[in-house]
Amino acid sequence: MGIRYVPDNQTELLDIDRGGIRVSSFDDSQYEQLVAALRAHAKGEFTYAAPDCPEVYFLSGLRNPTRTLYDFLDDAAGRAGRVLEALERYHVNVVLS
Repeated sequence: MGIRYVPDNQTELLDIDRGGIRVSSFDDSQYEQLVAALRAHAKGEFTYAAPDCPEVYFLSGLRNPTRTLYDFLDDAAGRAGRVLEALERYHVNVVLS
């Protein structure tokens, strides 16, 4: 799309439980390693991935302890305190940033 041809580099099928979409070979490797590490280390059903990483929750099957998908949609005032309180309340032991 646009003014010239650019080959599509999304040629790999993301082969994880919640994958099934085509991604670049780099992204395929990164997401597979990320999901494996999260599942190996998370001690509950929650993890925290920021900023702005909703795909991590979907692909890993782990839950977000906050109600925020994108930081710009959240009130910046008191955000750090709310996040820390949620991490403690849900016993989150894996955080990505």
